[in-house]
Amino acid sequence: MSIVKAVIDSTRGTFADQYKEIVNCNDMGMNILVRKGTVVRNVFGFNRGTNNVITDGSGIIVNEGQCVIIVENGEIIDFCDEPGKYIYNNDVAPSMLTSGLEGFSKTLSTINQRIKTGGQADNDQRVYYVNTKELMDNKFGVGRVPFRDGEFDFTIKISAYGKYSYRITDPVAFFTNVIGNIDNEFNRSKIDGQLKAEVQSRLQPALGRISRLKVSYDQLPLLTEEIAEELNKQLMNDWVTKRGISIESFAISSVTPDDESAKLIEEFQASRVYTNANMLGARLGTAQASAMVNASSNSSGAMNAFMGMNMAQSAGSSFNVAELLSVEEKQVRKDSWKCNCGTDNTGKFCSECGVKRVDLNGTWICNCGNENKGKFCSECGSTKML
Repeated sequence: MSIVKAVIDSTRGTFADQYKEIVNCNDMGMNILVRKGTVVRNVFGFNRGTNNVITDGSGIIVNEGQCVIIVENGEIIDFCDEPGKYIYNNDVAPSMLTSGLEGFSKTLSTINQRIKTGGQADNDQRVYYVNTKELMDNKFGVGRVPFRDGEFDFTIKISAYGKYSYRITDPVAFFTNVIGNIDNEFNRSKIDGQLKAEVQSRLQPALGRISRLKVSYDQLPLLTEEIAEELNKQLMNDWVTKRGISIESFAISSVTPDDESAKLIEEFQASRVYTNANMLGARLGTAQASAMVNASSNSSGAMNAFMGMNMAQSAGSSFNVAELLSVEEKQVRKDSWKCNCGTDNTGKFCSECGVKRVDLNGTWICNCGNENKGKFCSECGSTKML
């Protein structure tokens, strides 16, 4: 009796699998990364087929933002990421409703094989849907990351926070190396913590490469595309190659230097006043103007106040405002020359036509800014240099 029962069970199970089915998956939103396809039986309602057998001739629907992966006995045999409706055609479980007599003969062969396995299907076929949409709103935060500031030309430590998005760009690699055969669905929360930690650890070398662009730390929010590209390079092995995931976008909401770096920046900006001739001249001019206003209202008499101010200037510095403001202009003028092609240059060769600099009018400009014709500067006595 057991043999008869096995024959009956195998026949009933095999023929039930011959009715066409529709395999579909509803929208997975932003949280579900992989979901097993839902089998919708035909309108007659008689199909009691095995859940993990895909009938030949069954319809498989692929929606926007999805990739279908067909797995047989634990091995990926096909996949598709183009939206549309597809007909499954496989000799493992042929449909007698679509294959005619040839299909029926193959069905009988399948029945015989099931007898050997106690009436069970010896082939396990599953349809999985992988979410290929952009997965957004992944927050990150880093603190005290070294960054070579292009404006100040020294390294500071910054803190930053923002968001990034990623996308499954290789569904087969993701399914093979991360998911495997799951019963129902795989939620994004299972891997987001690991992904976040890896993004934050790779952000420092990525910013190191960005610093080669000679940008200031407060310009980093403007370089989101460049940072995302550098992050993908840093994550190439663990994300792109192994897991099939790529950074899609990267946004920095805030970048701030730590207290020590902020103090260093403040001191550097203040020192610029004394190292830049124009800024120093402007500051001295402002101070002198304020002093003159204060002197005019001095109760001891404006004349005495002006005399004291002039004495202080004479004792403290040999420069006046006009001299300081002209230093920058002289620095530019000292090496400038005009080529025959009409191009203004400062080097030894013309930047436009490549002609070597020549002394056309016999004059030269000294480092002090004075224009001369002889071998020595008439102002400071320096030797002529070309």
